[in-house]
Amino acid sequence: MGLTRKKLFIFLTGLQLLSLVFGDGLGVNVDTVCNSSISQRVNYEFNSDVVNSEHIITYKGYFPRSTRENYVTAALRNAGISNWTLLQRDNPAKEYPSDFDVIILEDEGRRALDALKDHPAIRRVTAQRQVTRTIKYIREDDCGPAGCLYAGWRNHRVRGPKSLRQPRENGGYTSRKLLRTVPRQITSVLKADLLWSLGVTGEGIRVAVFDTGLARNHPHFGRVRERTDWTGENTLDDALGHGTFVAGVIASRAECLGFAPDADLHIFRVFTDNQVSYTSWFLDAFNYAIMRKIDVLNLSIGGPDFMDHPFVDKVWELSANKVIMVSAIGNDGPLYGTLNNPADQMDVIGVGGIGFDDRIAKFSSRGMTTWELPHGYGRMKPDIVTYGSGVRGSSVNGGCRSLSGTSVASPVVAGAIALLASGVPRHNLTPAAVKQALCMTALRLPGPNMFEQGHGKLDLISAYQFLRKYEPQASLSPSYIDLTECQYMWPYCTQPLYYSAQPTIANVTVINGLGVSGRVKDVSWHPHLPNGVLLSVSAEYSPILWPWSGWLALSFSVIEEGADFDGIIEIEMKWGHKTNLLNTYSGCPLTCIDTSLYGALLLVDPEDEYFPEEMAALKKAVDSGMSLVVFADWYNASLLRHVKFYDENTRQWWIPETGGANVPALNDLLSMYQVALGDRVFEGAFRLGGHPMYYASGTHIHSFPEHGILITAPLSDQGHQIMSGEKPGGGGGASAGAQTVDVPILGLLQTDGETRDYTNDTSDRLPKRAEGGRLHVYSRVLSPDGSGPRPVPECMTPTPVRPHPIHAPPSARTLAPRHQPTDPKSIGAPDIEGTEPAPRTWRGAGAAPSRAHGGAEHQSPSMASRALTLLAIIAVVYCLTAAWKRCGRKLRRRRLMSLAT
Repeated sequence: MGLTRKKLFIFLTGLQLLSLVFGDGLGVNVDTVCNSSISQRVNYEFNSDVVNSEHIITYKGYFPRSTRENYVTAALRNAGISNWTLLQRDNPAKEYPSDFDVIILEDEGRRALDALKDHPAIRRVTAQRQVTRTIKYIREDDCGPAGCLYAGWRNHRVRGPKSLRQPRENGGYTSRKLLRTVPRQITSVLKADLLWSLGVTGEGIRVAVFDTGLARNHPHFGRVRERTDWTGENTLDDALGHGTFVAGVIASRAECLGFAPDADLHIFRVFTDNQVSYTSWFLDAFNYAIMRKIDVLNLSIGGPDFMDHPFVDKVWELSANKVIMVSAIGNDGPLYGTLNNPADQMDVIGVGGIGFDDRIAKFSSRGMTTWELPHGYGRMKPDIVTYGSGVRGSSVNGGCRSLSGTSVASPVVAGAIALLASGVPRHNLTPAAVKQALCMTALRLPGPNMFEQGHGKLDLISAYQFLRKYEPQASLSPSYIDLTECQYMWPYCTQPLYYSAQPTIANVTVINGLGVSGRVKDVSWHPHLPNGVLLSVSAEYSPILWPWSGWLALSFSVIEEGADFDGIIEIEMKWGHKTNLLNTYSGCPLTCIDTSLYGALLLVDPEDEYFPEEMAALKKAVDSGMSLVVFADWYNASLLRHVKFYDENTRQWWIPETGGANVPALNDLLSMYQVALGDRVFEGAFRLGGHPMYYASGTHIHSFPEHGILITAPLSDQGHQIMSGEKPGGGGGASAGAQTVDVPILGLLQTDGETRDYTNDTSDRLPKRAEGGRLHVYSRVLSPDGSGPRPVPECMTPTPVRPHPIHAPPSARTLAPRHQPTDPKSIGAPDIEGTEPAPRTWRGAGAAPSRAHGGAEHQSPSMASRALTLLAIIAVVYCLTAAWKRCGRKLRRRRLMSLAT
């Protein structure tokens, strides 16, 4: 029995030492094996609906309730309206002056609204909106069904180096299992403990958390200054856990530490237990936050509706009062243009999510902003990205849990800002200065474009050094446009500039660190000679910058003298201050195109309608010699209804507005040439000119002039198969056994002629627009009520900026490498990189900052160091074994001697 215990002790000792050296290789780590919390991804379902009969009255100032009621009474009495009520709002802001009211109008709503809008003290009247958010926690089990421990042991051989090549510079991880060993203590990853060692802990900074509440005596928090409820449920606790987690990432003092443990937390419960909220609740809570002089406000939620004017205006007012708002861009990725409001506002710091492998999280929404559509190109968003996958934070009942989502990345940035704010001069703490610090020091990630990563990954230490020596300035976001820099400058880098091309437009945000408001005096352009003057640059901008930001729209085009130039042009733009967006790669009416410069116009699967003026302009252009090439997918009203789908985000059934092309609109356009496309859907394989071809899915030619050339192909009726539920033959489309029919799919036409119908059966017909369609809601052509076309938009007439040529040739690279962060040493701040934090005794409950999870970079030890350590372990085990043997021999001798005596 004694020998067995000795062997067991030696084995466990060796195993423990081996796990210290090869712990990542063996997959045995505390986070994986011992932590019972499961990593979950936060998924939202978000709905915003107008509340019947309720409207928000916004006043031109803050007034007591009695004064506001007198204004409303006077406005409606003059209009003869008496059936109305002002909603009583029972919340902590009710005793203070307010700038809005909620009115309930039982009848005569339109006349009452007009009467209110005419009152001189009323700024605007808008609909009250109800927001319903459903949080789903989706389990992320990246160990597979076999379990974390087994997966770690099974994969240990995969993770060793397979060659002598150096590891990748971008720090990417080549093994799926390796991600489990990346540090999960987010504060250590971003090196917050370096600032803690300097005494920078968030003390004195007021942070507001707008979420689902927080329990009163949660053990992770020691500085909860105030908890308020804005929902009317008479509870302050968090029944969902989301608000607790967010607050923990910002300011937890125990276990899973937050960034600013000494910050003063102000908890705003703005969602009910059923996850319902109203615009008016947010407005009251925002007003209260301004009154409480909040420094940093985290809003991990958002929605697609940037047209909720009272909400947007109040966010601007928060920024104007030096409240730094941080908001998640949403979890609707990887689609572009899916970011949420208020993260899409220029004065708000919009945050996207990345994993610990420094890759953009698939769930993270992408830019660009959609305020400017359809008349312009969106601005760059998010502003910055940080870790939002597998982050550890406080659980509602104590302990820790791991969550993923941009609602997790947002409090990471909010907590980092609170930490920075407590260690820099107070006068440097403005929304513009903080945004500039985060963006100008961010680490550029290789691969993702600027609409995925913004300025790059949060660099906490560089931002701290930047803010300590900050000088008020104005800056641009993005700070430059380089059409040769792919992938970061996508989609700008995908299309060169050439004479006769439509102008390339860049919509840029101006961040004004000089003050909450400012003016743009002028924009000047300094091209390098001799080729810079071949570029014509136009600029539009908002003359007033407020709050802290603005817009600058730049239009680039090549003048006629540059038609034969092939090369790179470098220019320098100098500006007064400000930004926004206009048109880049956006369409314009055919009436605005000089068709004499083009040989052909390609219409590829268009989905919108055409203005009558466009049809006339197209006929004139074709009559003058321009060619027209049309590609069309299918359109069939019955099939559209058949392929409807249920959208999990809106919890509604969606019917496509077009199958793949607006064939009825194309038929209207082509009717002048006596050409019409049918409503059947065909697919199949065939040969054309000896070459194998595949017709994936598309329409066919229904009518064509007699003297034109038609090419047919044997195809199967895909639409009939879908409607009838028949299974396709598979593999080869029409060639796989399905019944085929010769249908015309390609037509060539030179001039007009007689019309003929080319059909194979009497059931074929022209496509008709689907009844009850909502294309008019999204169309740039149809009026919102569907009654007819809108007026054709005016053509853009850019005003060129007068060039001031520079007589020196452009340098090879006038700017520093654009993927590098700001050098902290150039700012004059102390270099704290690499210093070890001194032990710190925390006040109240909680543990001191732990480095058990490592630093921000995960580096595997070299094979030589591992070999040396292994030899040392063998020597230790050998010595322990010899010691036990000697001890055993002594015991046996003593026993023999005792027996002999």
